[in-house]
Amino acid sequence: MEDTDNEHHMFRLANKQFTDAKFKLYGLISDIHRGVSCAQAVRDKLLYYMLLEQGVENALREVEKTHSMSSSDIFCKSIRSLMVQVFESIEREYFNSIGDDFAAFYRQKEVALTEMTLESQQLLERTREKVSGAASTAIALIVEGRLFVISCGTVRALLLSQNDCEGTTKVEYLNQQHDVLNPSERERLLGLGLSAEQISLINTPTRCFGNFFLKGGYLDNSNLCPEVEPCSVEPTICGGFKIGLHHKFLILASPSVFKTIQQIGISSAEAGNYLMRKIAAVIAQESCDISQLVLDDICNDHCLYQVHSAVQPVTRRESMALLCVKLNEGFRSEMVQASTSKVLEIVDASQADTSNSTKKPNAHLIPSYVDFTTFDSHCSSDSEEPAIPRADIIAKLRSYDHEWFKEICETHPEYFIDSKQYACYERCKR
Repeated sequence: MEDTDNEHHMFRLANKQFTDAKFKLYGLISDIHRGVSCAQAVRDKLLYYMLLEQGVENALREVEKTHSMSSSDIFCKSIRSLMVQVFESIEREYFNSIGDDFAAFYRQKEVALTEMTLESQQLLERTREKVSGAASTAIALIVEGRLFVISCGTVRALLLSQNDCEGTTKVEYLNQQHDVLNPSERERLLGLGLSAEQISLINTPTRCFGNFFLKGGYLDNSNLCPEVEPCSVEPTICGGFKIGLHHKFLILASPSVFKTIQQIGISSAEAGNYLMRKIAAVIAQESCDISQLVLDDICNDHCLYQVHSAVQPVTRRESMALLCVKLNEGFRSEMVQASTSKVLEIVDASQADTSNSTKKPNAHLIPSYVDFTTFDSHCSSDSEEPAIPRADIIAKLRSYDHEWFKEICETHPEYFIDSKQYACYERCKR
């Protein structure tokens, strides 16, 4: 399996290094479709606006002006206009910074239309990639003990809570993913004049930084004809509630984390519970590096799934990023239902999502393991020797005499305990 070259940026900032800090800022930025330069620009400009342009101080003032008994939605609205302005400024500066790339793209586009050569088309594609990159982001801002999640794209934020009195542990999503699978985003696109068929052609986030060809360049796409740009950089603001003692962990996860989880046979509805079990297992080990160990476990499960399911071609795993923030002490791992110790049950291929068939994706494949439990029951060296020596059978096997081998498989199954031979035996029986 080969990792892709995604780039992720994470940061943690606070004005004090203990619990009564007036603000804490956490963020995760992931590039989309070769959007490495876009992700880097968003990281730099976001920190600049939040710290040097008093973005955090302005948010703090807005929260302090809001009545303490107001609802969470009121608190979210209090900083909404501020964060929209910050995100729009970041995107405007990013597009201005790649003005030369835009000029090179449109210049090469004219050349490609004139020359119609392979070289000109390849150069056009390279210049296109420089202006088509995008980035998703989710930032968690804690001010005056209230948690706000500002997101734009497909980076997810989750909250892990534990009620000691009831003995329950739950995980909930704090934000929505901005893509065509989100009903509210589909409604927004339908309202812009896009048809359901046109929406199905969009395979990138519907809100993100960059993504020029769904913004200013959407007019160049004959498949799209909305009245305004279909992709937006307008963020959604969620949360706004006071962090309680039962709130234990805040999790920011790149979209590739959930994609990998789905690739190991876990449905999207169960992905949150899967992460919760992984975190609980790591905490039980009394480890400090929770994020890294959780990702290691996911990678191991993904590898085992590929081995045991024998799916071909092997699914490529994208690089992943996970930021796990401890909000309060006292998380009890024993309250989380332990995941099964049998990896095959966790990543059973029969539980995998399949879009075109209800059959198991590996139903046509031979078993990828060998049962050695009956090995001792076969003829030993002291027993009566079978009619055909084993050496002769192996020689025939290596000569690929399949008709002869099939006959031997039926009459002398005791020979075939080697994994490769057993696989051939099962195939002949079929």
